[in-house]
Amino acid sequence: MQRHPLRGLITIFFSPAETFVRAERRPGLIPLIASMLLALALHVMIVEVTGPGGSTLDRIARPAAGVPLTVCVLACVAYGLLRATGGVTTFAAVLGAFAWSTYVVMVVTFIGSAIYLTVVKDFSGVQPHDMQMLNASIFFDRVTTPGWLRSVAASVDLVTYWSLFLQVTGLRRLSAQVSMVQAASVVIILYFVGVLIRAAAAMMVG
Repeated sequence: MQRHPLRGLITIFFSPAETFVRAERRPGLIPLIASMLLALALHVMIVEVTGPGGSTLDRIARPAAGVPLTVCVLACVAYGLLRATGGVTTFAAVLGAFAWSTYVVMVVTFIGSAIYLTVVKDFSGVQPHDMQMLNASIFFDRVTTPGWLRSVAASVDLVTYWSLFLQVTGLRRLSAQVSMVQAASVVIILYFVGVLIRAAAAMMVG
């Protein structure tokens, strides 16, 4: 029986391995489009609640076009690292792994943000990672804690770790020959590089 191509948008949450196995020739197309739509919807929701430029939250979803760009950059780097370490894969497969993990993060971000915007009334000084309340930054004071430290703390995040698991699973399932060690090593390297870049950016901003 032929399965609906959009079915993966649901099964990725409780059966990721099956979703990757049943992914079509372009495994990243559907989750990438869905992520862009969620980013746009999130931006509209934030503007409706806080007003245009009404808070720092306005930048969380402003560049919806940045979603596919970010995924493509990560996929390019990961593809190069996998090929350099002897992995047998395609760019489409790597793109699919990162697109699906991004989609999952966007869904959780949208739901968490909707709840946060409903409950909280004062958005002054609130950062995007404050809205999910699933990372270690909630244990640090916004005013007295250095920005770089809160940025690092925000990287200790349950949703992020879930997306890392999906990336590793996707790289293994969609690729012809990529080992667990290869997939995990590439994903972890990219994770820590991202942590360092965000911390450095927060330090420069002050």
